[in-house]
Amino acid sequence: MVIAFGNLLLTFPEEEFAPFRNWIKKCHARHAGAEEPDERSVILPATGERISMLLSPHELGAFVCMLDMADTEWQSQHIMSLLRGN
Repeated sequence: MVIAFGNLLLTFPEEEFAPFRNWIKKCHARHAGAEEPDERSVILPATGERISMLLSPHELGAFVCMLDMADTEWQSQHIMSLLRGN
């Protein structure tokens, strides 16, 4: 699965997407109600050494919504392939 968000391109094996999505949702819940929702203050470590994503709480919320939509799209495509017998 490939996810594009802002200037990031994230590639996941199918089995790693759900745990990543759940982790991002937990991070978002921890930063809910931030005093400065547009200040980039959320640091999310990436898989590469010495690389992190820096997002505002507002951007993190948008990222969660995008991941939810990607999950829905992936599940829809999976169901359609099952119905076609692929």
